[in-house]
Amino acid sequence: MIREPLSENIQDEDGMVANAGKNKQVTITVMPEKEEELVVEVDVVEDFELDGIIMGKIHRD
Repeated sequence: MIREPLSENIQDEDGMVANAGKNKQVTITVMPEKEEELVVEVDVVEDFELDGIIMGKIHRD
């Protein structure tokens, strides 16, 4: 999650930016057996903080 108001103008071509309480969250989906270069751009207003990056997967049968 990207903390606001420390940042603004969050942009990502392939993902979806959503509110997560007082923060912003970016969700990006990559299909199995595909490779992607993931880029998220943020204008930082103050000291930037990032709570972390979470990666999940779903098993394909």
